[in-house]
Amino acid sequence: MEEEIDVRQSLRLSLWRSLFRFASPFKGRFVLLGILMVLVASVDAVQPFITGWAVDNIAMAGRLDRLPAFVAVFGLIMAAQAVLVRIFIGVGGTIEMGMNYGIRAAAFDKLQKLSFSYFDRTSAGWLTARLTSDIGRLADILAWGVIDMVWGLSMMLVSAVLMLAADWRLALCALSAVPVLILVSVIFERGILERSRVARRANSRITAAFSENIRGVRAVKVLVAEERQGAAFRRLSEAMRKASVRQARLAALYLPLVVFLGYIGMSLSLWQGGERVLAG
Repeated sequence: MEEEIDVRQSLRLSLWRSLFRFASPFKGRFVLLGILMVLVASVDAVQPFITGWAVDNIAMAGRLDRLPAFVAVFGLIMAAQAVLVRIFIGVGGTIEMGMNYGIRAAAFDKLQKLSFSYFDRTSAGWLTARLTSDIGRLADILAWGVIDMVWGLSMMLVSAVLMLAADWRLALCALSAVPVLILVSVIFERGILERSRVARRANSRITAAFSENIRGVRAVKVLVAEERQGAAFRRLSEAMRKASVRQARLAALYLPLVVFLGYIGMSLSLWQGGERVLAG
């Protein structure tokens, strides 16, 4: 059947390259979005250093007369960041909806050109699932996935540069967890990807069942098949629940592990920094 997909198949980069052609009408917005994300990430990375300056030069130095000016400047920075976030969310949403429209329009045009045999062996509900929820998720990944990648890389790069400039030895302590984090991410990525594909396939089957039962409700009523159809749908829902729970459990384990590794780097920095402070 057309709807059966091998969830263990490898990532096809050629397919993703072909999908990115739908992003070509939004090149200008992507550039603007990239600039905004770099600015937001830079502000995020600089915030701890601004706070550190305030502690050293206001609190520890006993110069409370500087506090009003610092609060004013810090407030302006936060206001500017809020404006940047508002703009990039608006631009990102425009890109997502535009790509959503483009992919759906292209898919619908393709359907008009397919042979009758394709529709004989492919359920209408499965096609409905692909043209609605699946394309929506795909556009979300293409738009916001790029945003998250630019923001994350910018944040890490700016933070690493500032940390190394402040104290390269403590920076290396903090960054010592990065190789382990990369290894953990690669391991978890495989499991999360496979379980996500299983959950998406179950979701597609539920959407297909909804569509086909609504279209064929007269036949169901005539054949008095309500109980049978209800039981079949409950089985699909249970499969969706189990697949989603398995995916959520693995994802729920990944984030705390990442935070734990980050705290290890932070603890090493505090340990080494504390020893150097005590040593004068």
